[in-house]
Amino acid sequence: MMIFEWVPNKSVGDLVFGMNRTDCRKIMDSEHTPIHNNSTDVYYKLFIRLGYDSDDLLRSVEFCGCEKEYYDVRYNGVTIYPLTRRQFFKVMDKSLFVPDDYAGYISYELNLSVGWDEDVDTLLVGRLNYMRDADIWLEETKKLDILYPQLKKGMDREESRKILTGHQYKLSEDGATDSYAEYLHITFDERNLLESAKIKY
Repeated sequence: MMIFEWVPNKSVGDLVFGMNRTDCRKIMDSEHTPIHNNSTDVYYKLFIRLGYDSDDLLRSVEFCGCEKEYYDVRYNGVTIYPLTRRQFFKVMDKSLFVPDDYAGYISYELNLSVGWDEDVDTLLVGRLNYMRDADIWLEETKKLDILYPQLKKGMDREESRKILTGHQYKLSEDGATDSYAEYLHITFDERNLLESAKIKY
């Protein structure tokens, strides 16, 4: 059985938040598949997902529906996953959690979300401020989804930035692409005219 001792906002097992992707992959030592525009490594055999920020540093670890006795996630030496909802809230203080539409329950203090449904039980732990940052990201992506259809081929770069005013973008190293919320990517030609706009979740 694999055992992951979770230290809130700091680490889970040997995975330390802020660790680079290469070191995480060495620790996991298993076949993985990058998804979500390469922001996540999925370890299908282990039922684990590792999430990274735009600097390729570990920001979250998600445990996704493992069978009982395959592995344990522990907090202060006590198993917190996999457990039923009733068992979980016997171990964890329910007053630290709020219901959430995307996950079952979220703790902003602990940067932990947990959910139960018919298909899969999940437990996600993140670095400091992970849950608040995720909420901000979700709000931004909702707004960008609405603005995205206004971006047209041949549009001037400044014009596209005016449409997306208020949303932070990251410039690619070669200067050809503006990236918003790590998932909306706008590429420009040598005259700074919009060549393509793609959303990759």
